[in-house]
Amino acid sequence: MPDLFSPFTLKDVTLRNRIAMSPMTMHRSVDGVMGDYHVMLYGSRAAGGFGLVFPEQIAITPEGRTTIACAGLWDDRHIEGLARVTRIIKEMGGVPAIQLGHTGRKGSEQKPWEGKRQLPPDHPPDTLHHGRDS
Repeated sequence: MPDLFSPFTLKDVTLRNRIAMSPMTMHRSVDGVMGDYHVMLYGSRAAGGFGLVFPEQIAITPEGRTTIACAGLWDDRHIEGLARVTRIIKEMGGVPAIQLGHTGRKGSEQKPWEGKRQLPPDHPPDTLHHGRDS
């Protein structure tokens, strides 16, 4: 059986070891943009020895976020922050990975006190357009 600390290669990508950091939503993005906090967090995890680093789930639409403070990739404004995170992970010896996601009907683009409402259980999903009534 391979050692946990031995390199692992899949096609043309080699991890320095078989230890991966799974994605954990940090609720620290502003308008879906990752910032200095994310660079520090994920860079330090790569520097600490993780071979594969997943940042938090990256939402593909604003209404598909778990909360309004989740990271996204639905707008060009998000590219720079995600690129910085990717770059620091690589510089610290890790391999960046991504978990794209959409929270579905439970997603949110508003705070509850700003008018977010739950869809009724009998609301058929095929009549939804990105979480809103069509």
